[in-house]
Amino acid sequence: MNKCLLIVLLVAAAVAPGVEAAGTRYFLKADFDAECDGAVNDHDEIQTALNTIKNGDILEFPAGETCFTRTILKINGGTGFVIEGNGATLLSSIGEGGLIIKHSNGFEIRDLTFDGNRDLDCSQTPIPDGCACVDCLDDNLIIRGSTPVGVTPQDPRPPSLLTRVRGVNSARDGIHIKGYSMDLGGNIDPTENISLVDCDALDNSRNGLTIAEARNARVVGGLFARSGDDLPGAGIDIESELDQLDRDIEVTGATLSDNFGNGIQITQGVIPGAVVEQVRVIDNEFFNNQRGAIRNRATQVTIAGNRFHDFSFSSGVTQEATITLFEQSQDILIAGNSLSDIETGLPVVWVENKAERVEVSHNLFDTINTISGTGAAVQMDAVGGLVAQNQFMRIATGAATGPAVFFETTAADGAIVGNEFFDIGPRALWTTSPRALISDNVFECGRKNVIWAAGEDSLIEGNVLGPLAEAGSSTAADSVIRYRKSGGLVAGNSLTCIDATPSVQRGLLLDLHPTAVLDNSVAGCDPNKQIQYLAGLDPLLTVDRGNTTSGVGSAQCDPNL
Repeated sequence: MNKCLLIVLLVAAAVAPGVEAAGTRYFLKADFDAECDGAVNDHDEIQTALNTIKNGDILEFPAGETCFTRTILKINGGTGFVIEGNGATLLSSIGEGGLIIKHSNGFEIRDLTFDGNRDLDCSQTPIPDGCACVDCLDDNLIIRGSTPVGVTPQDPRPPSLLTRVRGVNSARDGIHIKGYSMDLGGNIDPTENISLVDCDALDNSRNGLTIAEARNARVVGGLFARSGDDLPGAGIDIESELDQLDRDIEVTGATLSDNFGNGIQITQGVIPGAVVEQVRVIDNEFFNNQRGAIRNRATQVTIAGNRFHDFSFSSGVTQEATITLFEQSQDILIAGNSLSDIETGLPVVWVENKAERVEVSHNLFDTINTISGTGAAVQMDAVGGLVAQNQFMRIATGAATGPAVFFETTAADGAIVGNEFFDIGPRALWTTSPRALISDNVFECGRKNVIWAAGEDSLIEGNVLGPLAEAGSSTAADSVIRYRKSGGLVAGNSLTCIDATPSVQRGLLLDLHPTAVLDNSVAGCDPNKQIQYLAGLDPLLTVDRGNTTSGVGSAQCDPNL
């Protein structure tokens, strides 16, 4: 069964069975005399209807019609009600907001559009009713807290569900899920156990959907697009502020595109007590978000099975990597994603200094920065990062210096293992970090300095390099592997230069003195420089044993085949 369909079924099953049969079905027009012609102010009639519905009741909006409210509508302490939108629109005055639901749980809203009306022309004479609150900045739909007055914190929170709800044209956020904080009076009340299924947030001024101080929140499917006139401008913003905790948040099966900021922003404030953790971004599609796809400051985050494509910055907004992990990021998994056709001149995955325990594995990076010629597929500046079992194809092919993977100086004790590199610019794999493990990688159609290691005590072992895409030269800056520091191990690598007469490219070039250079095979490179120690071989510092060389190289690799 399709994963998203299964999640939808499970979410639907979580809503209390028999709700529709337990209460009264009300009709907004017939029972409460709402006009719903898009012009007459229906606020009082709708508010009376919302005050009437109780646990198990259903309120029916007129199918496909537009109901207008000049001021925000409110539900406080509601449980178990259903609002059946029937494809109707709740249109509000600019910036006034459509509906706020506080301290409520177990409810469902279906097939209803909340329109913030921000595109209304208020220069007309007379001024339209929708311009009554031009300077207000409220959200279209606000959900604040799950605990009604009189319910103890130990009582369960029945799940709430939004299905095919749309938040559009808001002067702030299309949909805003947050808690009820102490600064508003009363007890802190997070929003718990809420799901959004096939909901959309489009053309909103700040964010499409904001989730703040929520626990166990699910976003399944939906389109989150064209958010923001300024930053943050995210399709979905998962955030926390003072004394807030967001935990167990999942976004799956959604499309996030053409937002001014990021597709998804996961952030926590710098104030102690503001925490975001346990976030899963799975099986979504990201394209053409102008700040990047995902920016993260949270812990315990999984980014898996997503498709990132067609990123090229043009808006002038402060741009970042396609996936940016800031220093607060800890315990991050980026796995099984497809990242293609990205031409930003910036890294695709960038991990900032002080981030911890970051794994990038089993991803496909294809056609990255081939025009700009700068910006790595993965740039790691975090201690102990792991880049494993990825495929890197057509990365920075026009660059003077690639690379596909770059471990910066502070990325000590990291590992780059089991990856496949095809058609990569110079320095396909570049490390300046100490104690890096570079093991069991395969490089084909590389250029000069396929591996460039400039960190002390690196371990370079079991890699296969060749055939190459270019014959290169015999300068020190043109080798197949160049290890520039002392200590460490260079062992069991296979290097193949292009079979040319004369052979002009250096093979294994060692600037200083590794601890051991063992069992490497070098073929077809400059016969005087197949294995070369620039400082001279010092048997007291380096064990040199079991290495072999051959004058027979390989044909030039054609990346177009």
